[in-house]
Amino acid sequence: MTMSRLLRRGAGLALAGALLANSDVVVSRGFRPRHHPFVLRTLDGSVNNREHPDWGRAGTPYKRVAPATYADRAGTMLAGPNSRAVSNRVFNDLGTNLFSERSLSQWVWAWGQFLDHDLGLRDETPGESAPIAFDAADPLESFTNDFGSMSFARTPAAPGATKTRKQVNTLSSFIDASNVYGTTQQRLEWLRTGPVDGQLANNAATLMLPDGYLPRVSSRKDVAAPPVDLMGALAGTPERA
Repeated sequence: MTMSRLLRRGAGLALAGALLANSDVVVSRGFRPRHHPFVLRTLDGSVNNREHPDWGRAGTPYKRVAPATYADRAGTMLAGPNSRAVSNRVFNDLGTNLFSERSLSQWVWAWGQFLDHDLGLRDETPGESAPIAFDAADPLESFTNDFGSMSFARTPAAPGATKTRKQVNTLSSFIDASNVYGTTQQRLEWLRTGPVDGQLANNAATLMLPDGYLPRVSSRKDVAAPPVDLMGALAGTPERA
C-alpha cells in the first residue's frame, strides 16, 4: 500500500471517529447548530467543546504544560551552548543501526508523524532572525559554510500575547484529519470534487483524487491551490507539493 493510500485510509478513519464522537448536534462553519443523528465537526475545530468553543481551535496559541523559561520571562531567548554543536553530538545518528524491539516496520513512525501533524503545526511564517553560529573547526561538521552562521528564524509570536510570548497552532488540536482536509473552507473546497466558487453545497463529498492519489498543487489548472507548508525537498520543488 502506498503512503498516499495509507494516509487517505487513516484520514477516513480519523474523520469517521470525529463524526461519531457526538450524536446530538451538527456544527458547520458559518451555520447555526441543528439537531442531526451524527455530528459534523467544524473545519477549524471550534465548538468541539460547547462549554469552551475556542478550545483546540486552529489559529489559537498552544497551551503550556510548564512555565515559560524565557531569559526575561517574557520572550527573550535563553543563552546556552551552541545548538549546532549540541545537535551534532546528541542527535547525530550516523552509523547507527536503528531497529524496533517489537519488530515493527518503518510505517509505525510514518503513521506517528501523520498523527503528530494532525494535532499541531506551528505558524511557519519567519519571525525574528536568530542565526546559529557555525564552527568550521568542529570535527563533526561534514560540510563547508563560508558565512560563519546558519540562517534561522524564530516562530512568530502569537498576536495579542501581552506578557509571555506564545506560539500559534495552525491546526485543530483534535484527531480530525485536518492535515488532509485543512482547517478552512477554501482549502476543503479546492480538495473536493466540483467547482471552486465559494460554495461547498455544489461540491461532491469526495476528494479530487487523480490516479487514486491526493491531488498535487498543480492538479487544478484553472484555480491556484491554497498556500501549503513546504518543508525539506519540497521547499526546492514546490510544484511537487
